[in-house]
Amino acid sequence: MRKLPQWQVQELTNTAWSFAKLQVLHPTFLEALSAQSLIRLPEYRARDLSITVWSLAALGLRDGPLLDSIASASLTRISDGDAQNLANTVWAFATLEMFNAPLFAVISSSAMRRRRDRELSPQDLSTTAWAFATLHIEDEPLLESIA
Repeated sequence: MRKLPQWQVQELTNTAWSFAKLQVLHPTFLEALSAQSLIRLPEYRARDLSITVWSLAALGLRDGPLLDSIASASLTRISDGDAQNLANTVWAFATLEMFNAPLFAVISSSAMRRRRDRELSPQDLSTTAWAFATLHIEDEPLLESIA
């Protein structure tokens, strides 16, 4: 764990994904990984943010400070990522039952633009609709664009 500060962002996100995919809960290591992610968050791209938040959700970890920081960072970066990054991010926050109004407004706007530009797959559309429904968010313009 002492070497975590030397890891590249991709190594941090790949490790988070691996632990989540394998459902490995190692509290001490995950706390250290979370702390390092918070420090390095300014370097994270949209893909890195979505992988990290997806990993937290897949493990059922509600790391408030990291999730709040990811939500804030995603406000300006989510449109830089691809449609899967968008879907993974909205899925993760809904799975963790964490509503962040500014983030969901940006996700809605980005999803509508991507829908108009035909960038969202049926899976991305259904994931986005599911996430908004799960959190009881009635976003008529978004739902209308999906319909």
